[in-house]
Amino acid sequence: MKKYIALMLSIILMLTMLASCGGGGDEGGSQGGEVQVGIVLPSRTETRWLQDEV
Repeated sequence: MKKYIALMLSIILMLTMLASCGGGGDEGGSQGGEVQVGIVLPSRTETRWLQDEV
């Protein structure tokens, strides 16, 4: 019985890993299209901001 449970858990784990790596859809990957870039702006309390003001 323990071997059966271990086998079933292993199969479920493998199927979950395969499903998560399937990648169906438009998001992510190098499928071409538009690239989005995030920009981080410093706040006025950061050291770099205070150094640049002087």
